[in-house]
Amino acid sequence: MIEQNLQLNHSVGDPLVLNFGSQKAWESDTLPELVKGEGQAVFDAKGKRYLDCLSSLYCVNIGYGNERIADAVHEQIQVLPYAPVWGEYHPKARELAQIIGDLSTLDDARVFFTSGGSESIEAAIKMVKQYHFARGDAARTKVFSRAGAYHGTSMGALSVNGVQDMKTPFEPLLPGFLRIPSIHPRTTGLSGAAHSAEITARTRQILLDADPRTIAAVIIEPVQNSGGCLEVGPDYFEMLVELRDEHGFLLVSDETICSWGRTGDWFGSQTIGYSPDIITTAKGMTSGYIPMGCMITSGRVLAEAEHGLGKFAHGVTFGGHPVAAAAALANIAEIKDRDLLDHVRESSATGRVAKLKQSMSEWPLIVDVRGQGYFIAIEMGVVADNGQTIALSSEQIDTLYGFLPSRIKELGIIARVMNRKGAVIQFSPALTMTDAEFDELEEKLTTALTEAKNLLGLS
Repeated sequence: MIEQNLQLNHSVGDPLVLNFGSQKAWESDTLPELVKGEGQAVFDAKGKRYLDCLSSLYCVNIGYGNERIADAVHEQIQVLPYAPVWGEYHPKARELAQIIGDLSTLDDARVFFTSGGSESIEAAIKMVKQYHFARGDAARTKVFSRAGAYHGTSMGALSVNGVQDMKTPFEPLLPGFLRIPSIHPRTTGLSGAAHSAEITARTRQILLDADPRTIAAVIIEPVQNSGGCLEVGPDYFEMLVELRDEHGFLLVSDETICSWGRTGDWFGSQTIGYSPDIITTAKGMTSGYIPMGCMITSGRVLAEAEHGLGKFAHGVTFGGHPVAAAAALANIAEIKDRDLLDHVRESSATGRVAKLKQSMSEWPLIVDVRGQGYFIAIEMGVVADNGQTIALSSEQIDTLYGFLPSRIKELGIIARVMNRKGAVIQFSPALTMTDAEFDELEEKLTTALTEAKNLLGLS
């Protein structure tokens, strides 16, 4: 019986379990084995080059093979490879916390280090709960986030997460986590501005109907990743800040993706222009070279949370890891020295990214081009002769998803093709991507979209 079980287990596939992947993927040889990264490209074991237009997973903001980070990591490993920030600390964590606090716009900022985005959300949930507990405000048990928004996969973060398909196998999750609507202008027939105003009004009413005295926090992204760079107007954030200030809940900005230059500023909330109480971040913090994240909170919130308990009652073994901190310091210095924030803003306003978005918006199969900075999505559909947008049918979307992901990768481009109430291709290139590489992206994307249009039988 034991031998039979072992044989069955072996037949499932490779011992490596893929993230959000089936073991059946091992049954073919189409899964790329990446062995090298250089500049904005990665190479597989067969020598094939892929232009990485997603910064891997929105992480590698300054590209592959950066010697400054490699040297900083090598030096730190030799000096002090590990030390916690529990009953002691090390200088790299303290220096990094000071720099991050200065870069943020939070008053008297305090930084709690984690190993990644889900852990940062977990830390924020605990901070929110301890804050209200310390204030004797036990009625504040509700945490709102947007429907369809991705906020991580650990059990606490999954409770915040608004992507229902990811949640169902693990329910029941934590109680008290509720939804406010996302913006999806292409599914309403309204203009983007009109739909944004509608969502703002609906969200405000939902929060008021829930009794703001029972709300602990609202958690949002500056630009929502899941669904493809979903943007809402500035009035939306002004409304949330107004309600926060009036009713006393906390506003948490999840900037795991929208930070470290991705939107043209250090943090996406700076680009949009709102002031949260807590920021969560990770990914581009080290340009993905070593796992690291953090929760940034205002000094006021931390002081209130510690009142009575005398501490923030949370800890992470690898939070503030000295080697990761060295990588983050080198990454931030590289972004500063190469003026990458200015570069992203200029490229997005009048440069190569602006031109790419303009040319894509004129393409017959694309009905929307959106995003901030180097965080871009194109949505596919059909525009009728009268100018009305016609959504693709479910059969057409199935055809696209059977074709585009593999075809784009076959052409040597890494991007994300998704279906969140529409057919979307998402790009998040390194901040260091050259004009020539954007030309390559546009050329190969045009090839794939032309073939897709023909496959759908569209003129």
